[in-house]
Amino acid sequence: MQRPGYTLVELLVVIAIMAVVAVLAAPAAGHVIQSMTFRSQATLIAERLHALQVQAIQTQQVITVLRSSTGLKTAEGQSVYASNVLSARAPEAITFYPDGTTDGGRIILYDSSRELPIDIAWLTGTVTVGGP
Repeated sequence: MQRPGYTLVELLVVIAIMAVVAVLAAPAAGHVIQSMTFRSQATLIAERLHALQVQAIQTQQVITVLRSSTGLKTAEGQSVYASNVLSARAPEAITFYPDGTTDGGRIILYDSSRELPIDIAWLTGTVTVGGP
């Protein structure tokens, strides 16, 4: 009478199949992680821009974000984005006014394989990632 269970050969076949699936899935997992990191960086920049809009409203002062060779900074030198993290195309300046409006603009973050826009609406000052 045979005992219930799996033979060594059956176990080795299952392990081999799992190894092949893991090798095939690894590159896809790496791409997903890079994509999530890219989007999270864009979201962080959008949150910083929104915080500057709120600061302009609260302090009733104009806040201007300037493009520089090292990224985006306020006129006072507060960093919004550092160019060593991601590359970006941005307007020369984006201004947040005390009434909540801005002069608007679009910042496009990019790397070798993708682009992601960050839009700043001129009337409402709303900052969105991955606009239309």
